[in-house]
Amino acid sequence: MPFVNYRFKAFIETGSLQHAFDVRFKSISGLKISRQLGMTDNCIHLTSSSSPSTLTLQRGVILGSSLRDVHLLETTFWDNRLLQSQIIITLINNSDLPLTGWKIKDAYFSGWEWGTLDGSSSDVAFETMTYTYNSIQPL
Repeated sequence: MPFVNYRFKAFIETGSLQHAFDVRFKSISGLKISRQLGMTDNCIHLTSSSSPSTLTLQRGVILGSSLRDVHLLETTFWDNRLLQSQIIITLINNSDLPLTGWKIKDAYFSGWEWGTLDGSSSDVAFETMTYTYNSIQPL
């Protein structure tokens, strides 16, 4: 039986700081493996270049989040430095136990976006975080 896609957690570690309480997100997209192939003399081969992928995580805007604090810190040196993150995403069962997952090594925080603010709506304010990565390993 296939796993459901609405029970998941994302564990993010930036530098040596683990964001243990920042594991719930509304949506995660960009989980993919791809490689560049070329053709020479009718033979397909791997090319030496690979293009980075983008991981997108969306959740409601919250205060008291170590992940948010690290992102705020990183924005102070946005044009000068990169902080490396490791991300593990797991599908979980009803008991919050992992069923399967993906490990993303060497991910870099590359964007932060806040959704539309609308005074005539009672919707939750959302933030979208993007990470750029080169390698993903299914677990």
